Amino acid sequence: MSVHETMRAWVVTARGAPKSAAKTAERQRGANYLAAGEVLIKVQRTALNPVGYKIAAVLPGLARTLPAIAEFDLAGVVVDPNGSEFAVGDEVCGMVDIVAHVRGGRGAIAEYAVKETNLIRKPKPLTLEQAGGLTLIGLTAYESLITSGKPAASERVFINGGSSSVGIVGIQIAKAVGAYVVASCSGKNIDFVEGLGADQVRP
Repeated sequence: MSVHETMRAWVVTARGAPKSAAKTAERQRGANYLAAGEVLIKVQRTALNPVGYKIAAVLPGLARTLPAIAEFDLAGVVVDPNGSEFAVGDEVCGMVDIVAHVRGGRGAIAEYAVKETNLIRKPKPLTLEQAGGLTLIGLTAYESLITSGKPAASERVFINGGSSSVGIVGIQIAKAVGAYVVASCSGKNIDFVEGLGADQVRP
């Protein structure tokens, strides 16, 4: 796989809304300074998350590195495993660490990304498009339900916003551990949320 010395990226250059604070720019791709355990990925899919544009809009320049590549979620193909557990050509998904974004300017909306944590081989049933938007919302749902909530089998769990990105994953996680799921959503999404496995849906 051909790897270019530079890459295109969507770069946040100032504090503000994305339409005024971000632009497409050429950046060094980063493979020349991979640290031990870091992997270079050819990004195929990425996602927009509320936390991304909120950091861009709210966090002042003195508290972060600018310019910074935007966003966190990604899916793609390993082009330089750098001695890690991965191999060239592995399809992977994960997210850029928020501290690495704020302090180091790393991000996901680019042709290439450097990752050292929060990276796994893409689950085979998922497409790259599906995997590219999964990590941040998946971790949010898992940590809220399992790490903090610790629901027992048959225990009732209420998920507010069952048709939201976090809600979609949360319903499936809760059902996987045997919980009885009550979810809320708008009337037009009731059938969709029931299809995810919710036992009761309240508009």
